Amino acid sequence: MNPPTHWALCFSACLLLAGGVSNHLAAAESWMFATPEPLPASINLPGHESLAPWVSANGLTLYFTSDRPGGYGKFDIWVSERSSTDAPWGAPVNLGPTINTADPDGLPSLSADELTLYFGDGNADGWTPRGGSDNLQIWVSTRATRQSPWEPPTVLEPSVSSSDDECCPSPSQDGLSMYFTRYGAQPGYFVAQRNSVTEPWRAATRLPSTINEGTWHMSSFISAADRHLFFDSNRSGSYGLNDLWLATRASATDPWTNAAVNLGTQVNTSFLEFSPWVSADFPNLGSFMLFTRNNSTIQEVQSSRIFRTEVIPNLTVLRSFNLNQEAAWTPVAATFTKVSANTIQSEVSVPLDSAEAFFRVSIEGDNRTVKIESSERVGSKFRLRYTWTE
Repeated sequence: MNPPTHWALCFSACLLLAGGVSNHLAAAESWMFATPEPLPASINLPGHESLAPWVSANGLTLYFTSDRPGGYGKFDIWVSERSSTDAPWGAPVNLGPTINTADPDGLPSLSADELTLYFGDGNADGWTPRGGSDNLQIWVSTRATRQSPWEPPTVLEPSVSSSDDECCPSPSQDGLSMYFTRYGAQPGYFVAQRNSVTEPWRAATRLPSTINEGTWHMSSFISAADRHLFFDSNRSGSYGLNDLWLATRASATDPWTNAAVNLGTQVNTSFLEFSPWVSADFPNLGSFMLFTRNNSTIQEVQSSRIFRTEVIPNLTVLRSFNLNQEAAWTPVAATFTKVSANTIQSEVSVPLDSAEAFFRVSIEGDNRTVKIESSERVGSKFRLRYTWTE
């Protein structure tokens, strides 16, 4: 960690993190996630649920689940498009009656060529299966080109579908692995594999305990590099009812033996976070994650919205009451909002009647530096704006 040389003065102390613990992923990483922001109201329609996002490989089409007006059932799959990756998302369009029914349909995912759509008919939290089935299943639909209509869906082959409930499919970019969730005698995350995209899926296997800890599992996402598995869990170490976690491995052929890492309070809250999707350039700076946050106080879909967070350098805001003691600098809870390509704004909560304190910003990476550009007191917050270079 580079010793930061820029600091700012505030006449209020900060709210310290318990034990001085970092409020983001891990101090050993050179990156972290910025403070998440909800997608606009065109996607997160007020008074309705929006969840389970999936973006096409070119970044121009967003598939998600919603109970908004104009659908065919309780939950439908909707699609929003944009003209470029910098443009706003357009008005969502229902995927239509070939895919959507009077029963819940959702939790979509796409193959990399965007010609195969996988989706579920619910999860094990009170959703009724599609078409009168006795159990929740994963469905698949194909199309000839990106401009072609989707064909009527069929249930994924028996090697994946079983008498248990299955949901939340996540295909790998090469199309040779399918991660999904199964509820039954041994609930948890599973993976099915095949040798080529023209072959059937082999029998699914349950992922190891490094992934399958805890009692609640809903959705997972395998990164484009096939080395990062994002998933949600209520396992030990979670901050809320359900948190987002990250498991890593050295290569696409290695087993998942490394301990999973909580994405931290920068992403996770006391409520539910689930259904992660991550851009193909992860973990490069500027890559991003979409996920669902549910602000209800019980473990069911009641107030779900889709959020976006971007990968930025690993930053820490520190506070001290004494500039003469280096050991007196302590990490504090802060937000990290990306203002521009190399500009971040952080806010720290400060009591109104506390003593004089000093702040500075630290950045991970041997060639990175940070410079505070401005600081101000805004009500009960102390705001810092700073730039970073490498």
